[in-house]
Amino acid sequence: MTSEERQRTATIAFVITALLMVLTGASYVIFSRSHDWALISGYSMYPTFKDGDVVILDKTKGYNAGDIVVFDMPEEWSDLYLGNDRPNFIKRVTIPPGETFAWNGRQWIWKDKVVGSLKSGSCNAEPGLYSLAEDEVFVSGDSSVTKMLDSRAAFCQGVHYGLNVSNIRVTGTVSRIL
Repeated sequence: MTSEERQRTATIAFVITALLMVLTGASYVIFSRSHDWALISGYSMYPTFKDGDVVILDKTKGYNAGDIVVFDMPEEWSDLYLGNDRPNFIKRVTIPPGETFAWNGRQWIWKDKVVGSLKSGSCNAEPGLYSLAEDEVFVSGDSSVTKMLDSRAAFCQGVHYGLNVSNIRVTGTVSRIL
């Protein structure tokens, strides 16, 4: 191979490498604007997600019932949490911002639909109508486990139950479970 051929081969290799790097960077930017991921740790979203699952979320705007949200634990909930760290949580939006819901002493009802039930234990809240602020959502795990930290647990313990949307890091719909 002549010196000229080696130079041409090196130039081609450089151009291909540069193009691959640009494409990889562009793919990352496009993906990170429209998608995010979360590692599931725990069983509060079982059977939808299992401990150790990696979930890819298609980011959405707004907060609709059924959306999955990843959020920092609200300060108001810290006394209810038994761990030492301040974890990220992943839950489902069950009641969107600004909505009113009913509590009948055993069930949470929104738009004439039961969106949660008290499985066992007691709830300190009086039956009646309750409202979320325009910047709050009501979130719940999918599991039937009774001891999990979500809006239902906060509600029953007399702690502010509305999750302020400023705590939410990602909202979206699940596109893939790895």
